[in-house]
Amino acid sequence: MFESVEKDFIQTIAVCSEDGRRLMPVQTFLEFKVMRLELVDGHQMYEEEFGRLPIDLLRPYALIFSS
Repeated sequence: MFESVEKDFIQTIAVCSEDGRRLMPVQTFLEFKVMRLELVDGHQMYEEEFGRLPIDLLRPYALIFSS
């Protein structure tokens, strides 16, 4: 996974979780931060890009963190 980040010049990673309580791969996220990658909330990124949230993402987690 880390090889493709460097090979493909990835700078931003969008993270989506259907349930905010779900365990996240914290160690991997920390390694991405050390690599100076930007981690963004995927739901927020989608909303900013398209100005709306898709119906299938209308869960408490997405609504709580949505602007």
